[in-house]
Amino acid sequence: MSRCLVVLAALILASCESGGPWPNLADVPPEVKPGFQQASTLTPTPPPPASTDEAQAAMANAADAITDLGIRLDQRRDRFARLQRDLASQSGLLDADIAAGKGASADGWSKAQADLSRLNADVATLRDLRADVGADAAAGGGIVADLEPAGRAALDDAAKARLETLRTALDRVLAGLGALDRDIAEATARWQDKSSAQAATLDKAPPPLAGAQTAMEPAAGPARPSVRKPRPKKPAAAQASAPRDSGDRFKGRQPLVTLTFEDPDLDFETRLRGLIDKVRAQYPDIAFDIETVGAPPAQLGKVRGMLKGLDIPSDVFVTPVTAGAVPAIKLYPR
Repeated sequence: MSRCLVVLAALILASCESGGPWPNLADVPPEVKPGFQQASTLTPTPPPPASTDEAQAAMANAADAITDLGIRLDQRRDRFARLQRDLASQSGLLDADIAAGKGASADGWSKAQADLSRLNADVATLRDLRADVGADAAAGGGIVADLEPAGRAALDDAAKARLETLRTALDRVLAGLGALDRDIAEATARWQDKSSAQAATLDKAPPPLAGAQTAMEPAAGPARPSVRKPRPKKPAAAQASAPRDSGDRFKGRQPLVTLTFEDPDLDFETRLRGLIDKVRAQYPDIAFDIETVGAPPAQLGKVRGMLKGLDIPSDVFVTPVTAGAVPAIKLYPR
């Protein structure tokens, strides 16, 4: 019974990660005769027991697979522990900056925003790690099914003992995967809440950029920051791609800087370059998503040309202009 519970938990864990719908008997096609639901409740006839050779082959394959699962479980535990340490360190530094009032200056606020983006990227890595754990749990459930016919085979005492050892080892791995999944889920929720609170604090008083207005649209309430995975640095040639519609890409994200263009000829290049140089000194591999909201094409071209000249990857996304909105260009670090 305990083995059945462990396997059931593993399969539920895997199904949670896949996001697929549960089967619905109401969807039975009309050509199926009435009474299908009643007949489906009968105990199915089990497959025939494996032959001795088939059982030995299944156990050999299972032994290798269980060993691999155990190794990956240890690796995922180590990865989880490292991520926890990194998140605690990043969050602590960000809290210290906020408490010290460094966000009151443009430089300190910009660094805090970049730190927050890094924190959110690591939270995204936690979610990826949980998906990997779910995949391993599903693989473990498959091993249980593969060993089932061997359990009904005509085995000698030595083979039976080997089968029981394999089952015990597999139960231990599946239980470890279930515990790790719960730990990752709790940590993900905790760090998402923490980063949301920090984002709301930074959103209260963004500092001005000399010669240009830097502001974020007022929000009805603190939004959960968008969790995004870090991307590899793109080649310079990719920067020539045409702008794309932004959709909801920037929902919940905070820009490093917003340039507003009540004056379409606003001179911002020197000050913006100085700000980017300071942030880049902290994060040499920084890249940007650029959101343009009705900004003058010439000014957008200056921003893109500056980033290209600094060998900083960037992508441009277009957001439709709403009535009364001031034309703007926003730079989001990634």
